[in-house]
Amino acid sequence: MITGGERIDAALATVVGADLLIVASPTYKASYTGLLKAFVDRLPPRALLGRAALPLMVTGSPAHALAVEVHLRPLLAELGATVPTPGLTLTESELVDAGPRIEDWIEQAALGLRWAFIPYPVEAS
Repeated sequence: MITGGERIDAALATVVGADLLIVASPTYKASYTGLLKAFVDRLPPRALLGRAALPLMVTGSPAHALAVEVHLRPLLAELGATVPTPGLTLTESELVDAGPRIEDWIEQAALGLRWAFIPYPVEAS
C-alpha cells in the first residue's frame, strides 16, 4: 500500500526531474496557497536549478493581478528555477473562455522558453 508520504515524495521527485514546470495556484489572501508553500517547503534549497518554470495564478479579482509577479515568481527563483517569461494571471470569470488568453501567453513565452533551454558551457573546476 502506498502511503501519503510516498505519494508526496513521488510528486517531489517528478517536480525535480522535470525540465519545464507550470506552477499554478489560486490566490489566497493576495498570494499563493499554503498548500503550495507546504509542498515547495519540502524541496531542498536550489532544487529547481536548471529548470524552467512558468508561473500562473487564478484570482478572484483583477486587483490581485500582480500576485503572480510579486509572490510566485520570487518563490520559483528562490528555488533556483529560471522564470523566462512574465507570469499569467487569469480571473475566475476568465476561466470559462481562457483559451485565447493562454494561447497569447504561450506565443509570447515561446522566445523566452527557447532561450531558457540553450545550454550554458560549464567549465570544469
